[in-house]
Amino acid sequence: MLDVVFAMSMGFFLGMFLLLAATTVLSGVFLLRRPRPQRNWTPPVSVVIPAYNEGSRIGTCLESVFASGYPQLEVIVVDDGSTDQTREVAGRYPVTVLRQNHEGKVAALNAGIARARHDIVLTIDADTFLRKDTIREIVKPLADPTVGAVSGIANVHNNHSLLGAFQAVEYPYISWLREVFSSLFKVAPGICGALTAYRKAALVKAGGFRKDTVLEDFDISFHIAKAGYTIDTARRAIATTVVPASLGGLFRQRTRWLKGSMQCVLAHRDVFAKKRLPMNYILAGQIFWFVYSFFALPLMLFHIAYWLPANSATFLDLGWYLFRWFSLAGVAYMLYMMPSWGVNWVYIFGVLAGLLSSAFYLFSLRRYGAVGWRSLLAVFFFFPYTLVMSVFMVGGVLSFFASKGKGTFIS
Repeated sequence: MLDVVFAMSMGFFLGMFLLLAATTVLSGVFLLRRPRPQRNWTPPVSVVIPAYNEGSRIGTCLESVFASGYPQLEVIVVDDGSTDQTREVAGRYPVTVLRQNHEGKVAALNAGIARARHDIVLTIDADTFLRKDTIREIVKPLADPTVGAVSGIANVHNNHSLLGAFQAVEYPYISWLREVFSSLFKVAPGICGALTAYRKAALVKAGGFRKDTVLEDFDISFHIAKAGYTIDTARRAIATTVVPASLGGLFRQRTRWLKGSMQCVLAHRDVFAKKRLPMNYILAGQIFWFVYSFFALPLMLFHIAYWLPANSATFLDLGWYLFRWFSLAGVAYMLYMMPSWGVNWVYIFGVLAGLLSSAFYLFSLRRYGAVGWRSLLAVFFFFPYTLVMSVFMVGGVLSFFASKGKGTFIS
């Protein structure tokens, strides 16, 4: 039994290491390339903001949009049946306010896009706040008529809580993956749901946002690529967005993310037959995390429990053991003890995965201007957050199976 557990552990650590190694290689290739010149291009832009009970934030969001001083800006707020002051607050600004019954974000986005007068459409979440130059930066890649969508960078706005600090590490890393992949392969592992600029013609050709998945931003990226357009990322188009501040809210978000990613894998499985390697890689990565989420937590808990008796003779020993498990100190300790313990591939892949992931967290924080003492501490103690994410991903797996893939073509 023990041999089976260690073999499974090695397999998962190897999978994580291979994904991170691929990211390392691609990142190196990306950084060695000469940056593509971009022309200053300020086309007319329609901003679409779907909002549901965002009365406390929609004003700040709109103020950040108008503070950009961007010329020829049309702003459309789609009130998705709010029961608070969202509509009244939005009406105080020079915007078009559309109202619909509570039909969801996808319906709100499609309604706003249909009303938009300009060919460039910028979608923003109502709890997202732009930097002054964000709109000018995000439209630049769209000067190329082959580009169908451009993701912005969403840093965490409410990063002062413990959960916020961990998410403030995670979000820049996701943005880095998008930037590297979209630059090299012209497709991306999803787009930034909080901040993305689209060519309206690309959205129309792609069929618009669909309700057959709960992860519409991931789904639309595949439809745009299938429609023949490329996807880019604007590294200087930065905004801050409000993230879940409670475990319950984070659980609901991550359950939706994992369930939606698997719905997209099934809905777009045809790309495997077409051998579109970048898109194959994106979908294969989602499948790996789907499987990983189901087995990782019990395996990690087994390892903690397995070594606990040998490291709990005193409270000091127990404290030092738990500190090593739940921080980067454990990686350093494993390296230090490797000569005594001998070569074990579980340890080697685990150490390499820890070192590479931490390096990417720090790099992406620096690249997108999100470095702070909270984020540095969060990187050092990131492992407990991954345990929480493993629990939440299991929730996503169970939700997917319990609903029989509801939201896809599966009956």
